[in-house]
Amino acid sequence: DPSLKPLFKSDIKAQGKKLMAALKLAVSSLDNLDKLVPVLQKMAVKHVDYGVKVEDYTPVGNALMFALKTGLGSEFQGDLKSAWIDTYKVMATVMRQAAYPSYNPDTYRNTKHYNH
Repeated sequence: DPSLKPLFKSDIKAQGKKLMAALKLAVSSLDNLDKLVPVLQKMAVKHVDYGVKVEDYTPVGNALMFALKTGLGSEFQGDLKSAWIDTYKVMATVMRQAAYPSYNPDTYRNTKHYNH
């Protein structure tokens, strides 16, 4: 979504590296959520300062899944695809709850329309 471009103040490649580092941490910490959750919560609060809104997590997740599908091709299916979707959902939920106290994953519905 081009309307999100102003949120990325620094080099987009640097942002990509930061996202990959966060994903690496998430994957390596799935068995130790006590380690992962505080890091995600701190990142979420910083993202609010950057102007990130609760609905902005959706296109990021979609872009991640597209990148994984593009990079992994036919291997990105079944359990692997489900694991990545579940990992991102956990990350996004923890971050949204930390950054937006009224966020409730059971009732939230993103109604924003995105530009591609």
